[in-house]
Amino acid sequence: MLRAIAESGVLRAAVQPGSPPFGTANPAGNLSGYCVDLLNGLTQQLQAQLGRPIRLDLSAAEVSNRFSLVQAGTVQIECGPNTLRSDIEGVLFSAPFFLTGVQLLAAADTAEQFNALGTLTGARIGVLRDTVTEQVIRQRYPAAQIVTLRGDTARTAGFQALRSGAIDLFAGDGVLLLGEALQTSSSLAGAGYTLLPPEPLSCDPYGMLLPATDSTWRNTVNQFLTSQAARQAGDRWFTQDLRPYLFLTLDRCVAE
Repeated sequence: MLRAIAESGVLRAAVQPGSPPFGTANPAGNLSGYCVDLLNGLTQQLQAQLGRPIRLDLSAAEVSNRFSLVQAGTVQIECGPNTLRSDIEGVLFSAPFFLTGVQLLAAADTAEQFNALGTLTGARIGVLRDTVTEQVIRQRYPAAQIVTLRGDTARTAGFQALRSGAIDLFAGDGVLLLGEALQTSSSLAGAGYTLLPPEPLSCDPYGMLLPATDSTWRNTVNQFLTSQAARQAGDRWFTQDLRPYLFLTLDRCVAE
């Protein structure tokens, strides 16, 4: 992979635009977010390592095609909220670059009706289909009514369903629920939502998606993820609004 990048002068990468703060797109389609900053930093590292200019060729990925983009060689790396897994052929995960966990988003004015530490019997819980989150929710709340959502706009549909009252709770990785809610307000309370329970139900590390056949490329990416440039990217995106969530998640997962 490094040889191909050196010969072409291009790093082909993808980001999921519907996953703030990891990736967003403006109306013109321009991508931004934590993953974009990480990939820009990786590009700069490759320039220094390979001794030639490297251009970042960035494209959009979706939940439905994120693995196939890497498997087919369309991109050399994909960055997004990808929980580490061992059952995806043709894909290698980088070392973890973020830690999150499953939580439930509730409307602030109805949250007291739901005890997330209980059984949530009969509660209508929306969740993205065929995800790690769905597995966690079905195991944790077998007496709840699980409403599955699928497709590239499923997360947006989940928020709309919660706002309209079609579901009582929307399950997802806490950082993604926060990221979406904070698009409309500077605080979760200001957006009219709350997270249940305060600490996540699971501990789910995210990794970047890489071709399974190139361990040297994985080592290069992992080296970047420990760099000062990678830490600075995190500091830019996970500011005061998100830090309490990060600390709660870290405390819970370290204790586990």
